[in-house]
Amino acid sequence: MKKIIGGLFIIVFSFALISCHWPNIDDDNGDPIGIGDEIPTAVVVESENNINIIEEEETLQLTATVYPLTASQEVVWSSNAEHVAAVDTNGLVTGIKAGTVMIKAFAGDKDDIVGSFYLTVTAKPVPPITANIIGPSSLYHGETIKYSYEVTPENATPEPEWSTDNQDIISVDDNGRVIGLQPGEADLILKIGNIVNRKTITVQPRVIMPQSLDIIGRSEVEVGHLIPLRLEVTPYNAINDVIWMSSDNAIATVDEYGRVAGLAAGTVTITVSSVVDDNLVAAVVIEVFDYTITGNQQKMLIDTIALCEPSVLGVANYQFDSDNQLNKHSIGSGAVYDVWFKLQDGSLVYDIDEIVIFDEVEKYCYYVMTNRHVVKDSDAVKIYLSEEDCEVDAVVRQFDDDVDLAVIYFEYNRYIRPLPLGDSDALPSGTFVVAIGNPSGFDFSGSATYGIISYPKRYLSEDTDGDGTDDWDGEYIQHDVAINPGNSGGPLLNLKGEIIGINTLKFASVDIDNMGFSIPSNLIVNILPVLETGEKPNRPELGVTVQEVKSILAITPGDTMIPDGIEYGLYVIAVADNSIAQTGGILVDDIILSFNGINIYKTLDLRLELNSIVVGSGQSIPVEIYRNGEIITIFLEF
Repeated sequence: MKKIIGGLFIIVFSFALISCHWPNIDDDNGDPIGIGDEIPTAVVVESENNINIIEEEETLQLTATVYPLTASQEVVWSSNAEHVAAVDTNGLVTGIKAGTVMIKAFAGDKDDIVGSFYLTVTAKPVPPITANIIGPSSLYHGETIKYSYEVTPENATPEPEWSTDNQDIISVDDNGRVIGLQPGEADLILKIGNIVNRKTITVQPRVIMPQSLDIIGRSEVEVGHLIPLRLEVTPYNAINDVIWMSSDNAIATVDEYGRVAGLAAGTVTITVSSVVDDNLVAAVVIEVFDYTITGNQQKMLIDTIALCEPSVLGVANYQFDSDNQLNKHSIGSGAVYDVWFKLQDGSLVYDIDEIVIFDEVEKYCYYVMTNRHVVKDSDAVKIYLSEEDCEVDAVVRQFDDDVDLAVIYFEYNRYIRPLPLGDSDALPSGTFVVAIGNPSGFDFSGSATYGIISYPKRYLSEDTDGDGTDDWDGEYIQHDVAINPGNSGGPLLNLKGEIIGINTLKFASVDIDNMGFSIPSNLIVNILPVLETGEKPNRPELGVTVQEVKSILAITPGDTMIPDGIEYGLYVIAVADNSIAQTGGILVDDIILSFNGINIYKTLDLRLELNSIVVGSGQSIPVEIYRNGEIITIFLEF
């Protein structure tokens, strides 16, 4: 199968800035002249116990396997950030300073045959000895103050937990921001490890008459979202009892705390008036945007591209050349899917609905999804922003060794709307879809193409480690949207403006057109949170050797080891010691009929189900088994 696939399709690799050969099915699949098994073709780097994160001063042993196995196993190790982690000639890595680093293993003197391993080094925890709350001992009813803390020693690595002993008097969030809820006293509590520090906070009543009111906040809100408006009174400690009102509750409503909820497109005036002085009034005009895409097909297509194109960015892969100069090696695409905010007061806010004004944001923090092969072997990664025509530094958080997916982190000084993920299981053939990316380079950034879902679920056997043996069955969405080198990592979108896939490969031949493949969003959504942490998905191996019942019956009809009436399933030939299968109770001569509610006809069916499970997830999977004349159900713990 692999030889056929290898001849049939190409990964839509990021557009290389060096000459590339794009194979097609007319290429000769035989070994090139002069190439023998002793010539390295791939290097796979692995860590002990699948560890991807170490602390400063910790070590991690990496191993490199050169394929084919008949080739010399000699490799040359290198680190692209020796101030973060160093690697010796035997692949032993030592963490030096917090950060991310890529460790490479080159096959002998073959600079182009390399395996890479992304590693995160975290700061060595230094427990605090003392902790003190910094901030005033009083605030006014309705006032918000951010409290901070100081610890000793100065290099301590605290993980603060804020709380209060009286939630009726004050509230406090994870950032230490305290709101006075009503007059009285309450303790503000800071817990860091085993250290607890308290500070008594007095909430004072407001008794001074207000002289003026002012509304602070954003002037735009999206349907289905909130914006908080902040009331400022003069003097600052004056009575702030007010009534909030909306000029049109069908467009937007406002609650007693000044939070505006967008309901329908339009413009609305939000008014606030003092309870103690009817003459004190302030107002602000809010525009509500509805990004729901409706209308005829052409309008939906135009709106989808206009809405999503600013969120599709370029990804540049930089690598050191032989002179140790960092050069742009290739480019691809990526889609922003998450954002959070670091405020000027040090607070971290993870929901845009909590941002009062963007002027309070110090930096915008983004996650971008792209393909593994876009960032593979990179010594540095940069994000290209077409609006500013510039590149900004980025960091690869991690990539998946099996699914062609990677997560990139970068920071910037403006807001980019994250694209939501849609339901890739709700895609019948014929569904209209759009691809956006950077085909053939950043000069063509934002290019959009259009087509349909050709088939919602295709499975392709792949050799993910380059050893010449298929080791993964990838699930893809087949579509006919035009994609080209540089589109890799860019989104496949439905006409709601939702990501339903990440473009990654296509068939290429003079006889084949418009056969593109995307990783489904429902597969992606479970992998992203793992990659964000710097870890890789740890997928299970069941630990059984099996043979398909249909194959047994086809070869030897009436075979005695297959009972009458059993026409499908997997016959268990062997069970590995200490495996998930053995622990769960699977025995030799069992016939696996279903796994997680899915009937198992082929080994592919079982592998696909296993591919969707992450080790350590705690999932309990029901397995239906034929044993000794009866069908039983056992549960395997993952």
